[in-house]
Amino acid sequence: MVFGWHGFQLEHPEDWAPSSLTGTRDEGYVRLTSSGKLSCQIRWRASRKPQPPSRSTLETYLKKLEKDSRRGKAPFRFEIDEEESGFAYRYSGATQARGMLFLSQPRTFFFEILSSGKDVAKATFLESSGSFRSDDSELDRWSLLGLDARVPSGLTVAKKVFQAGRTLLELKDRRMAVTLDRWGFAEQLVRKHDLETWARSLLHMPFAEVEEASGGIRLRSKPRLGLKVDEAIIVIQPDLNQIALVHVRARNEKWRPQWDWLT
Repeated sequence: MVFGWHGFQLEHPEDWAPSSLTGTRDEGYVRLTSSGKLSCQIRWRASRKPQPPSRSTLETYLKKLEKDSRRGKAPFRFEIDEEESGFAYRYSGATQARGMLFLSQPRTFFFEILSSGKDVAKATFLESSGSFRSDDSELDRWSLLGLDARVPSGLTVAKKVFQAGRTLLELKDRRMAVTLDRWGFAEQLVRKHDLETWARSLLHMPFAEVEEASGGIRLRSKPRLGLKVDEAIIVIQPDLNQIALVHVRARNEKWRPQWDWLT
């Protein structure tokens, strides 16, 4: 499975899920936890003049962990290896971890796999860290808890809702407002309400024009309040038994939602 957030993504086992999501594209923190003893945490920070990370930055971080570990009367050890892309490290104390500190312009990332039991296997760490991607493409991938979509980059999370059977993100910037929404039990929903009626009610678009496409529909409302785009695309994903949608409100017609945004 893929987790995508604020312009970076990584592959992870199916039983991993986000337990903490804080910050913005410029600075933030993510933690993914599993049903077992492993977890993953990612910290990032952007800089106007990004520089390759220094060993002292990593040592300061590890010494803080060492101080915390000593408070809990747990022995603490760490190792650092300099690599072409940054620094690889491992530590053991109250928890065991392997990590990387690296620059992916304009952001510096800490990427760690932690274990509450035995040391994190090197193969497990390399598999997870090797799938990590961060770039400045025109579209960001947002992927978590069954939702998987690509939308214009640089948006900020204004709202998130994680419920049984539903994942919702509201993203914004000066250009547009985008709603990403995923609903489970598509077969049951469509059986009770046809897709068009259900979507009009959910999105408050009762008078929108409708355009049918293979596997979905597009709803288009008349421009209002300075908007040139008020459109949504809604698709049924039968293999996952879910409905996914993207709703865009924007001031420029070039930001009309595209079918390939829903991966």
